[in-house]
Order: sequence, then structure tokens, then C-alpha cells
Amino acid sequence: MSAAKPGLQRELEAILSDFPLPRSSRWGGLPQRSAHLFRFCKDYHCEELLTSIRASVYGEGSGSLRANLIDAPVFWITHWLRTKLDTDYLRFDRAAREDIGLERHLSVVWNETLPLDPDREAVGADLLTEPPDADDVAGALRALEAKWDVSVGELVDGGYAVMFRSRDTYRRFRDEALDLAEPGSVFEADVLDLLRPEAEFDDLVALTWNRNFDVAVTLGKILGTRAR
Repeated sequence: MSAAKPGLQRELEAILSDFPLPRSSRWGGLPQRSAHLFRFCKDYHCEELLTSIRASVYGEGSGSLRANLIDAPVFWITHWLRTKLDTDYLRFDRAAREDIGLERHLSVVWNETLPLDPDREAVGADLLTEPPDADDVAGALRALEAKWDVSVGELVDGGYAVMFRSRDTYRRFRDEALDLAEPGSVFEADVLDLLRPEAEFDDLVALTWNRNFDVAVTLGKILGTRAR
């Protein structure tokens, strides 16, 4: 363990303690799991994570809790929660939604619900536009198709199915992607998740990726459409 790691660990635990979960929560084990995995990150990854977490939970920028959960349209709040709470740790299924009881945590400012000015109308219009990572996703997929001649199809859940036309092509893509990742790093773990085949048919290899992280972030870093 590095000399800096205990301090980084304490900072994460302090942030987690600011948002305690009841013992009965379905997400009750997530803080402990987060702290455990955090110990195995390189120091620079820990610093990146802490910067991102602080911006999210204490900041007021576009990706923060405050911007997305306070003074926001109800439809946007439910959409944002679905995006953030549906994870590999726990699916955001009907039982989870009933446990949360979103309607018990919402309050409506009725005198501000009518779009009476251009700024408020623009906020509502944002719900009908493309998601903020649309350009990142499109750029990464274009680069993938151009370089590796894959077939890409959008799934009903918003993710993507990617078909490599031969095992050899897939192996070359896999080797090139892993060469970019430092052994033992968080990025290497993300790349390994990305490379896990969903199915193999004769000489074809199929993978399924979610759009928000696998495509927009990890694939973008592999192909150079997003900074590592």
C-alpha cells in the first residue's frame, strides 16, 4: 500500500458516511463494497474517482445530484434515477422501485410547473433531445466500424450488439485493446468487461455493450475518440 492510500481511503469513507443507508436498504452493502474495491485502485485512479464523486455529490454541475434531482422535471428525475440505479450490483426492477417509493420523496412546486418563460421551456425541451453522450457514442461506433468492419445493432434497452465477422478479427481487437491498459488498473478491468463475448457462432463473435459506459467511455478510450 502506498503512503497516500490511507488518506485517499479516509476521504472516500468520509463521503460515504455523509450519505448513510438504512440497514434494510437493497443497496446497503454497496458502500462497503465500494470501499473494498477502492483499495485495489492505483493512487491516480483513486484521485480521479474522488474528484468525480465530489463533483457529483457536492457540486452543482450538469452531472451532479443537485442539478438532476432538485428543481428538475419529474420525468427527468425518474429517467435519471433509472439510468444511475440500474447497475450490475442490483437491477432496478419492480421490487427495487417499490422499495424506493419514489412518490414518497417527490414534492412539486406547483406555481412553477407551467412553462411561462423561454428558459423553462428549454428545460422541458431537453427531455426530448438526444442524451448528452450521443456524440461520444456515435463517434466511438463510427471509429469501430471503420477500423474493424464490425456489424453494430441497437438493442431495445438502448445498448448495442456488436458482431465481429471472424475470431481472428476479434482477437486482434482484443489484443490491441489490452495493450492500451496498464495491468491491474481500473481501465484494464473495464476493457476486460468490454471484451467478454456474449455468444460465438462458428467463426463469428458477438458482444453486447451498454451505451453510457461501455461504448461512450471504454470503447472511446480504446479507439481514441475519448481521452484516457
